[in-house]
Amino acid sequence: MEWKMKPSDLERREEELEALQAIFGEDVHGVRGESGEIKTVRVSRKVPDLDRSILIVFDLGQGYPSEEPPRVVVNSTWINADVRARISSEALAELEPSAGDVLLFALSEIIYESCLTLAENIPVEEPKSTGEEISPDVEDVVELKDIPAIYSGSPFTDRKSTFQAHLTEVHSEADLSAFLLALQSVNKIASATHNILAYRFVDETTGNLSQDFDDDGEAAAGKRLLHLLKMLPAENVAVVVSRWFGGIHLGPDRFKHINNAARQAFLEWKKLDGRKQERS
Repeated sequence: MEWKMKPSDLERREEELEALQAIFGEDVHGVRGESGEIKTVRVSRKVPDLDRSILIVFDLGQGYPSEEPPRVVVNSTWINADVRARISSEALAELEPSAGDVLLFALSEIIYESCLTLAENIPVEEPKSTGEEISPDVEDVVELKDIPAIYSGSPFTDRKSTFQAHLTEVHSEADLSAFLLALQSVNKIASATHNILAYRFVDETTGNLSQDFDDDGEAAAGKRLLHLLKMLPAENVAVVVSRWFGGIHLGPDRFKHINNAARQAFLEWKKLDGRKQERS
């Protein structure tokens, strides 16, 4: 994957991540691209004295911090999607960011304070069961505006671990970011133990092939998933396989399930796409 980024942006991202980790410790996680650049930063914050938490996801894009602010998504099971979106937009508006500003700590503090205020007035919900409970239907995702259509495959469970693939057509980094942000805005998907990503597309602007993966903590799974896309072959597609761990280790079977979930969803998606073209 080729990232046309300023060296100063790469350096400032590293410094900002180090500062956040010095403050919040293991509650901060940076997701890196194939070239080692920091693509996404996730900050987890807990509400004191309550069994509640929030996950703040910063998508840094290619221009942060010198040219553009990050995209911000707030994930939480106890705050509805509309309120989470409002909290994110209001945090950015409050800072009135200028090009070159480093914003992640300030944004996380504003968002956290907003969530603390909400926590004082929102009753604690009954916890949702885990086990074999599956993720939401794709309709929960595709109602979001300005994103590519997303297809979710049928979930299946083995020894209490549930797997489900989600995929979409992509032609640019913007398409990819929209896809990931849309998935992260769905509580059940965001709370998965792992969301393994792989993608391949010909960039509509440069004509170059972009391909990459993210294990999301499931070591070696992303690379295998990308290899599957090459074998199918699948182009101009991004796929995320969600796994909800059920407490029983599956060993190598987990890789088989991840790839089978992606393969089956891709084949179903291509069939649906073919039928749409026949009717048009």
